[in-house]
Amino acid sequence: MRIMKRFCAFAVCLCLMLAAAISVFAADQRVYDAAGLFSAEQKNSLESSIQDLRSRTGMDAVVVTATDKKGKSTQDFAEECYYTGGFGQGSGKSGFLYFIDMEERVTHISTAGGAITVFSDSNLDKVMDNAYAYLGNGDFAGSAESVISDFVGYYDKALDMGYTYDADSGIWTAPVKKKSLSPLKLLISALLSALTASGSVNSVKRKYAMKDEAASAAKSTMAALAIAGLGFAFANRQDDLIDSHTVRRALPIAPKGSGGGGSSNKPFGGSTTHTGAGGMTFGGKTGGKF
Repeated sequence: MRIMKRFCAFAVCLCLMLAAAISVFAADQRVYDAAGLFSAEQKNSLESSIQDLRSRTGMDAVVVTATDKKGKSTQDFAEECYYTGGFGQGSGKSGFLYFIDMEERVTHISTAGGAITVFSDSNLDKVMDNAYAYLGNGDFAGSAESVISDFVGYYDKALDMGYTYDADSGIWTAPVKKKSLSPLKLLISALLSALTASGSVNSVKRKYAMKDEAASAAKSTMAALAIAGLGFAFANRQDDLIDSHTVRRALPIAPKGSGGGGSSNKPFGGSTTHTGAGGMTFGGKTGGKF
C-alpha cells in the first residue's frame, strides 16, 4: 500500500515537472510553421539555433511560415506577427522575424531595435541571396538556418570591428578612434621638423651677417660724412635701423573643416526604417519570388 502511494506521488510530481517543462518550451517557442514546410526534426533544429542566437547576441529571432495572410501584405503580416507575439529583447524589442510567405511565394525579414543595425540594407541583400540559394532547391529549413547563421556572423563581425552592444537598450556604440601616425607620416614629420630647424638656424646666421654688413656700411658712411662735415650720431641708431624691419606676427590658424566629423554607430551602413505595427520602428526587406 505504501509502495502504491509512493508511486502515485512520484507520478504526480513527474506530471507536474513535465507540465512545467512544456509551458516553458511553449513560452520560448520561436518557430511557427503554419504552412507545414518543416519536419519535426527541422523545427527542433531551428528552435535550438534560435536559442543559441538569443543567448549569444541578446536579441530575438522568429521564423514564421503561412499560406494565408488574411488579406494583409507580406510586410504587414510579418510585422504584426512580431508585435502581437511580444517578441524582441530589451526595451528596444531587438530582434528579427523571417517570414516565408507561401501565398505570394516570397520571403520577408522584419528587423527591430539593435537588429536593424546588424541587418542593414546592404547586409539584407546578401542575406536574401544566401537564403534564396536554399529556396531554389526547396530547402525551406535550410533558408531559415542560413538567415540565423548570417545574423550571428554579422553580429560577431561588428564586435570584431570594436563596436559594443547594449542588450537592454538595443543601442550599438562605435569604437573610440585613436589618432595614430603611420610610419610614412612619422618620417615626413621628422623630415619637416629637421628642415624647419635648419631653416631657423640659417635665418639667425643671415640676420647676424646682415648686422655685420650694416655696421661696416654705417662706419664707411660716417667716415664719408665726417669728411664732408655732415657727421651725425649714427652709432646709437644702428640697431634701430636694422631691427625696425624685423616684425613677428602670430599667423592665424586656418579653421579645420567640419564635414565628416564623428564616428558612426552603424558598422554596416544605413538601414531604411518605417513605423509599423504597434507604432514600432521596423527595418527589413521583401525578397523576390521563388
